[in-house]
Amino acid sequence: MARRARKVTEAPTVAPPEPVTEALNEPDADLVEVVNSSSWAFRYVGDPRNDGEGPDQVTIWGVTFPKGGDVTVTDEWLAERLAGNSHFEAAG
Repeated sequence: MARRARKVTEAPTVAPPEPVTEALNEPDADLVEVVNSSSWAFRYVGDPRNDGEGPDQVTIWGVTFPKGGDVTVTDEWLAERLAGNSHFEAAG
């Protein structure tokens, strides 16, 4: 038995999304420094909640960080993420 398609006479109405109006928090001082530079130095310190435990080096998005060593980062996107990561600290 074949099914018949229903005839659609009107498209459903969809309300536009509400604009985002939530207030922004004050920026983190480290992040402000990161955004205002063209290169940034970070140090991999391991897990701060476990006495710095972790591997001797880690590679994040193609950049290798030896534990305790300063590494210069030129990618702003990566620098912003490292600034908010507890396993890294700003160096220099």
